[in-house]
Amino acid sequence: MKTRNRMTEIARDLRRRQTPAEIALWGLLRNRQCHGLKFRRQVAVGTFVIDFLCSDSHLAIEVDGGIHQEPKQVASDSNRDAYLREHGYTVIRFANEEILGNPAGVIAVLERRARRQPSPPAPLPKGEGRKTKR
Repeated sequence: MKTRNRMTEIARDLRRRQTPAEIALWGLLRNRQCHGLKFRRQVAVGTFVIDFLCSDSHLAIEVDGGIHQEPKQVASDSNRDAYLREHGYTVIRFANEEILGNPAGVIAVLERRARRQPSPPAPLPKGEGRKTKR
């Protein structure tokens, strides 16, 4: 199976199996509820699946559970963040506890970020990102 198709299937599966924190955050982001920004959830970007992505503001949101404190996962997250930054995205990470315990604070952080003028992202490597017509 091609990487793109495999990543799309992984993203679909993750949308079906969201964590309680992801469900709560999606309830705050969907339908342009956060500063009018259009977010998508579980989006394949390259070989990664991003929890929430706003292409217009070049903003990637990751929701981190306890496993994200493990050394191996910290290294993996650092690699993912570097890849996204190289392609013009700002990565914001929220712990599950932040989302569930202080949703207004999470939205305030996102709205402050949304007010900044985004820079256009670098093009993704060929075959990644948005679909093109053939």
